[in-house]
Amino acid sequence: SLHSLLLGSRSFLEGAPAWHNSVYPRWFVCLFRVCVAAVKAGGGLSGSIRELYKQRLDEIEMLERHIIQGRARALAEKERIMQQADVHAQETFIKMPPVKSIFRWCVDSVLLQKHHLICPDDYYSDTVPFCSAPKGVSVPGCSKLTFSCEKRSVPKKHLTKKLEDPCRKMLTKSDEELDYTVDSPTWDSSLEAKRKTVQKTGPPTNKNWMNHLPVPQRELERLLLARMDSRIRFLKNPRFFPPNTPRGGTSLLFPPKKPVLTGDFQSGEPVESCADTPVFLAKPSIGFFTDYEVGPVYEMAISLQNTTAASRCLRVIPPSTPFFALGLGMFPGKGGMVAPGMTCQYIVQFSPDCLGDFDDFILVETQSAHTLVIPLQARRPPPVLTLSPVLDCGYCLIGGMKITRFLCKNVGFSVGKFCIMPKKSWPPLSFRAVATLGFVEQPPFGILPSMFELAPGQAVYVEVSFLPTSLEKAEQTFIIVCDNCQIKELVTVGIGQLVALDLIYISGGESQPEPGELTDLTAQHFIRFEPENVQSTARKQLIIRNATHVELAFHWQIMKPNLQPLMPGENYSMDSLKYHPDRETAFSVLPERGVLSPHTDHEFILSFSPRELRDFHSVLQMVLEEVPEPTSLELETLKDCSCSADDVIVLEIEVKGSVEPFQVLLEPYALIIPGENYIGINVKKDFKMWNNSKSPIRYLWGKVSDCHIIEVEPCAGTIEPSEVEDFELSFTGGVPGPTSQDLPCEIQNSPSPVVLHIEAAFKGPALVIKASALQFGLLRLGQKATDTIQIQNISQLPATWCMKESLVCLQGRQESVSPFNIEPSGGQIPALGECRVTITLEAKQCQRLQTVLELEVVNGAWSYLPVYADVQEPYVYLPNSHVEVSNLYLGVPTKATIRLIDGTLLPTRFRWGKLLGHQADFCTAKVSPRRGTLGPSEDTQVSTVDELSHLALPCTVSGMKEPVVLGISGKPQGPQVAIAISAEGSDGSTELWPDHLQELRLDFGSTVPLRTRVNRQLILTNRSPIQTPFTLKFEYFGGPPNGPNQKPSLPDVPPALLKMSRIRERLAKREQLNFMESLLSHGKGAAFFPHISQGMLGAHQRLRIDITGYANMWGEYWDDLICTVRTDVLGPASPPSACWLWLRDTVTRVLRLNNSSPCDIRLDWETYTPEDREDRLVELLVFYGPPFPLRDQAGNDLLCPETPASSSSFWPPNIPGSPPPPLEMPPAQSHGLQKGRETSLASPTSVATQVLSELVTTHRLKLTNTTEIPQSFRLLVSRPFSVAQDGASRSRRAPGRVQGCDEEPATAGQPLVLRPKENMLVSGHLPLTPSLTPSLSLQVVPLKATVAVPELQLSPSWVDFGTCFVNQARVREVYLMNLSGCRSYWAVLMGRQEPDDDPGAFRVSPSSGLLEARLVNAPPNTITLQVFFTARSSELYESTLAVDCVLGEAACTLRLRGQGSYDERYMSPHQL
Repeated sequence: SLHSLLLGSRSFLEGAPAWHNSVYPRWFVCLFRVCVAAVKAGGGLSGSIRELYKQRLDEIEMLERHIIQGRARALAEKERIMQQADVHAQETFIKMPPVKSIFRWCVDSVLLQKHHLICPDDYYSDTVPFCSAPKGVSVPGCSKLTFSCEKRSVPKKHLTKKLEDPCRKMLTKSDEELDYTVDSPTWDSSLEAKRKTVQKTGPPTNKNWMNHLPVPQRELERLLLARMDSRIRFLKNPRFFPPNTPRGGTSLLFPPKKPVLTGDFQSGEPVESCADTPVFLAKPSIGFFTDYEVGPVYEMAISLQNTTAASRCLRVIPPSTPFFALGLGMFPGKGGMVAPGMTCQYIVQFSPDCLGDFDDFILVETQSAHTLVIPLQARRPPPVLTLSPVLDCGYCLIGGMKITRFLCKNVGFSVGKFCIMPKKSWPPLSFRAVATLGFVEQPPFGILPSMFELAPGQAVYVEVSFLPTSLEKAEQTFIIVCDNCQIKELVTVGIGQLVALDLIYISGGESQPEPGELTDLTAQHFIRFEPENVQSTARKQLIIRNATHVELAFHWQIMKPNLQPLMPGENYSMDSLKYHPDRETAFSVLPERGVLSPHTDHEFILSFSPRELRDFHSVLQMVLEEVPEPTSLELETLKDCSCSADDVIVLEIEVKGSVEPFQVLLEPYALIIPGENYIGINVKKDFKMWNNSKSPIRYLWGKVSDCHIIEVEPCAGTIEPSEVEDFELSFTGGVPGPTSQDLPCEIQNSPSPVVLHIEAAFKGPALVIKASALQFGLLRLGQKATDTIQIQNISQLPATWCMKESLVCLQGRQESVSPFNIEPSGGQIPALGECRVTITLEAKQCQRLQTVLELEVVNGAWSYLPVYADVQEPYVYLPNSHVEVSNLYLGVPTKATIRLIDGTLLPTRFRWGKLLGHQADFCTAKVSPRRGTLGPSEDTQVSTVDELSHLALPCTVSGMKEPVVLGISGKPQGPQVAIAISAEGSDGSTELWPDHLQELRLDFGSTVPLRTRVNRQLILTNRSPIQTPFTLKFEYFGGPPNGPNQKPSLPDVPPALLKMSRIRERLAKREQLNFMESLLSHGKGAAFFPHISQGMLGAHQRLRIDITGYANMWGEYWDDLICTVRTDVLGPASPPSACWLWLRDTVTRVLRLNNSSPCDIRLDWETYTPEDREDRLVELLVFYGPPFPLRDQAGNDLLCPETPASSSSFWPPNIPGSPPPPLEMPPAQSHGLQKGRETSLASPTSVATQVLSELVTTHRLKLTNTTEIPQSFRLLVSRPFSVAQDGASRSRRAPGRVQGCDEEPATAGQPLVLRPKENMLVSGHLPLTPSLTPSLSLQVVPLKATVAVPELQLSPSWVDFGTCFVNQARVREVYLMNLSGCRSYWAVLMGRQEPDDDPGAFRVSPSSGLLEARLVNAPPNTITLQVFFTARSSELYESTLAVDCVLGEAACTLRLRGQGSYDERYMSPHQL
């Protein structure tokens, strides 16, 4: 078949070599065309075509085998030659093809050409040799020199020759080099110098003059000439001789040449001439200008340095172009002479007239044989555009316009202005003549914008408009010119296209009109659909090819055909054509509109869906949208072109279709049900329906449900053409007797239904209860019991029934409502069916129930069902209603066992509730199990934290109105902590508290040196199983709370010194001293510091706490260490102590107090005597007042007026539970208090009026009745509490003591009634009056303030600039850090510098500022200070930088040092 042929060809192509795949499609296309032609002609492949096919496959296999064998032979020969090249080649690291490919000699070109394949002769032009070349050793091509390398290389044998033994010693070992030496630009001059040989001195070749004078006369003449010459011989100036000559002076760059040996050296290596030695050296060697613009003049200094040992003169020839100019030279001395090593300068000026490249040179003529050339170059980095040189606009319809955008981005390093113009306009006479603001035109192309400017990194879109006028390929060249005189060609390419569409495929083939049938006059194709039924759909596939390379927008339109009878040979006129849309057509095309992709086949679906019985005839027209009209070929500019587009009909297809009615047949056409059936029995019969139509039918059977029920399954569906469907008729009789029915079947889109005739007869029902009696057994009061019974229909008729309790039994119990709930209470049971009935009994009262349920059947006998039940109420009690719990600790659970007893036989559910009582919030109780069905005794686990009394644990029992309450009591024990004392380093200890309280002392010894630390240990032991918090606090000699946690300051020493152990030890000692000073900063002379001041003491934990003592003043000290466990003070840790002063003789001690704060401090001294009454005041001198007296405008101190004796202050009592009185303190009128005065906060009368006389606290609770009966109750509370129903007024009660046992009713009169399922809000009130709190207490509010003093630090502490060049600034950076939590204003002060006559050597930036505070857990705020050093002379500079603060803190110092020098090696690299 054709399919297998194509698959075989495809597999052959996939198996062909990858490099030769391009030759197979040519043959494959030929084979495919032959096969297609054969299929069209005969409808299949005949025997001859199959034989041809097999012959071609054999040829293909032979060609493939031949090509594979040729490739194998070529690869083997290539590997053999590469192995030989590896053996003989010296440089094995070169990996290049050593031989040419010999594949052309391994294949038969004639055979390949015969089968239309590409052969090597197609791309090789050289002739085939008659015989193969000899297999000699050849040098690989990669090892041979190229033509360019041979021209720039000189064989070594031409440079070196065999020299004599004296000359061989002059050669160096560097001559042992490769056989070839590649020249360089510097080699040419040296080579020319070496080529000059030194000629030997000898007698002249002309010896005739020797015969004129005799030898004596000749000697006499020579003597006279020597005397004459000696009179005028003198030493010449070395500058008149070339350098590196015996009298010309030596060169400062090259060493003098050694003397040349005489001999046959003329035939050896050439010697460099002395004239090649440079005299002047140019700096820079090339004058280079960059980043220039048109207009400014740029200058550059070029220095010429004398490199010889003698003074030289020179002559400079200026540049030849007008863009470069040379200024006058600047010489180090007079007369234009340049001394050895000195330089002269010339200023080169550059004034460009454009942004292009410029080249020139300066000639410097000296005594050297060669002129010094100094190139001058001006280069500006050109802008680089990403615009492609070929702008391909693709394809466009003739007469249309296509605009293509190309991104043009400047990826260079300079700004550029660009102008686009046609190539024929280049070069322009003036840019103004070619510069346009709009399009630059060169038909059929136009480019926009024609002028633009791009900075580095900027981009612009270049729009190219293409308006083709012919089918050929259009190409135009434009020139893009940059403002730096660079140009680039842009080639615009586009191809014009015409609309071309082909209908290449129609599923089912194209139809032919019948003879004499009228067809549309303009339709190109004719398609006829087979007859279809209404609402059916027939589809055909159309494939249309877009033969152009342009996207074409299209839409379909359906028109009425132009039918006109014509005689043979008669043509129609265009005037007779009329186009009317066919709005009642049954044809449609999908997709209806869209875009045809370029050169692609598109699939369309043509559908025929008739909606009525008639014939349909329409014409489908494909309309291309906005197709441009071709324009004239003689347009000069694009502006003259007016692109007009219109919709064009390119394809017309005439379609026809007819409709026929449905053909449906029932088998059998009538159903007769024999015999007599029961009412309600579903009688089923089968029948069939045939669809003899050409399309599927959709049916829907009707339903009869008035007195009989008639249904058909399936009731709806679809039957395919020429198919049959099986149906089942369900007939259920409703009344007895014969019946006759007609059941219709609706066929969709059919004018009349199909009718099925049915005849049947029915008869008449009986129900039986399977249970003889219904036993509910034992029930709990309020419980609902459910049981089920089965009712069976023993007949083949459906029975309608109803069940209820007998009315006689209800009247016997004197009840109006039955306690039974029957579900369902009635219904219909099908023939021989059963019904499950659920009967629910709700026990509303305790009784023995015996009753009867009646079953009523419509048109049948009744049945009766007896019912028995016993209803009881549950009863549960506690044998012991109170339990006492022992061994209670705070937070430690304790277990107790209780018992619950059920007094009935009913299974009872119970649930323990929450603790009740005034101490319920301070304890917890856990019962296991918390809930369940009552069984044996239960275990209750109770956890409490305080003394228990008046606690109740309720247990809710299902079915009981009141809960069972268990009383709980017990006394919990608190934490038990023991204290022991141990000396430093000792392991033993003795518990002294609470047994030996008098011996509980921490004795630090009597011979403690000042400024040393002594450690003692305090041991805390928790004897209880609960953990408790503790705190340690000294009453008087305590240290700061954050003692050891204070962060040490950074050492002010260089980092290198921190690595020394001695420095680290000294720093550690200094830290310890600083820590000791911080503890003793309160000035009390001694301080005690606990290492652990607070924490949590675990259960049965033993904790050792180190206590350290410090002192900086002699004397005896004692203090009280208060250890607080939870809220109780365990007792004084040691007896109080004080400083003893023995008053015998007058003893004078000088104390020095340093005030480190920024404010003045006044001191008050107290003197005590060591008597029994330690608190007796011996002498008290109190001085207080304003720290600084106020001054008037003249500067005189203002004296504050004296006031009488001070008044005592009054502090109001604090009533627990009441808010503190609002006290206000008026602002002070002066800056301080006066001497001998105290300020009163408030007067007693003003405070008393602001104290509340009564405070009432109210809480509300909600009472809910969860039972089904009303509840009557009364509320009883104890004084001073009161309750009231929400909305009633609260009765005020006189204040008095609270009586725990006295109770009184909340309200007088009738008790409160709460209805079922309702709730009530009750308010409880507690009035607080002064009578309830008779004891007045003093409320003490501790006040604490922490002052953060700024602490600044410099890093590092010293800066050494080293040796710096004079008048050259050096900079170093230091960091100023704020280590405190307070912001600081700072300023830099410079100290004395050396020498004193130059105070500006050091300076700092910035010199002042504000440094913010350090945040918590954050690094310190830092500011960078730049320190500048500028040496004015070659001396040593030293100075001190101090950072001072406004609040008077310790200043931070920074040592500065720097040395000046005139030596240029200390200059900065960027200033050389």
